[in-house]
Amino acid sequence: EHESFFFWNTYAKGCRDGIMISFLTGDLQELSIYPDEKCEEAPLEKCNKSDLNFDFSPAIDASTWGVLDYSVLDVVYCPRNVELSTLDHFQGRVKYSEWDMESETRIRVAIRPKCLEVCIDNGKALYLTPENDYVYAKLPEVCMESMIITLSPYAEKTLKRQVEELLNNNGLLGKIQIKDSVLTGEVNCPS
Repeated sequence: EHESFFFWNTYAKGCRDGIMISFLTGDLQELSIYPDEKCEEAPLEKCNKSDLNFDFSPAIDASTWGVLDYSVLDVVYCPRNVELSTLDHFQGRVKYSEWDMESETRIRVAIRPKCLEVCIDNGKALYLTPENDYVYAKLPEVCMESMIITLSPYAEKTLKRQVEELLNNNGLLGKIQIKDSVLTGEVNCPS
């Protein structure tokens, strides 16, 4: 909810062409998960258990892998004297308390094959691991409608034109709000 020079300097490296993209996190409940980075293939469907009609395959695609669990979770912050590795049920959503100023929300996606996860080959168990290093998410239209692009407090005048051109080239100009940082002019650009 609040901008800080710490975050602009940490995440955007204090650069003149940094931006912050924000939208309502509740809108992420409608996110679709895809096996390809352009989100052109069919999205991965919900997948609860193995279907014996599917062949054993490591490839991530819409026909062989599905989404077992998808959640949008607020990060939990704990003191330094707590060993994070003991908090398995909070995996991917715990940080130490010195980061609580972030009020971070994370998306957690678990995928699984629709076929059996293991097969026996020459007496050896082979477990499936996805071929892809990533799955991809496409923002729903409702996110685009609430999106705001905030320009770096160190931005030069050309940055707004560059952002407008990018949005225009993708048919999004006028749909997404662009605004200056509330911190603009408060300090000089770091060198």
